[in-house]
Amino acid sequence: MKEEADRVLLNAVRRGDEEAWRQLVDSYSGRLFAFAVRQLGRRRAEAEDLVQDTFLVLVQDPSQAARIRSLEAFLFTVLRRKIIDFRRRRKAENISDSHWRSGLISPAETPSSVFSRTEERDRSEKALADALEEYLDTLKREKRYKELSVLEFLFLKEGSGK
Repeated sequence: MKEEADRVLLNAVRRGDEEAWRQLVDSYSGRLFAFAVRQLGRRRAEAEDLVQDTFLVLVQDPSQAARIRSLEAFLFTVLRRKIIDFRRRRKAENISDSHWRSGLISPAETPSSVFSRTEERDRSEKALADALEEYLDTLKREKRYKELSVLEFLFLKEGSGK
């Protein structure tokens, strides 16, 4: 009976019925969101985005609605896949973050990767030097000598964080 009601709702959505769309979203968004939050922990904003993306699948390809046997199973399957993709992207971002921190993603380096890393380091150093130069010029112009002295002390002092 639920599947029959979902079929009627899906057909109305395919015809562009906004009220049917609202009913569909109202019927499933709470459960989908709860599932996504359970899967993602405290990432409520990401869970909300993934639920919205799940509903967008129906909008982007309305012909797909005709092939759906169980709307609930379809929506949860789409959401589950989106969560998996999200986790994979996060894992890839973490790998690239650790690559950035360590400067090495694998023991087998190529000349290109070494050069690329060197270029990135040079760009970062130049950006930092430019920012510091601008800040120091501002301090000098505004005659904020105490802050200049503190910065000088920090740069001349050996040891990180002291």
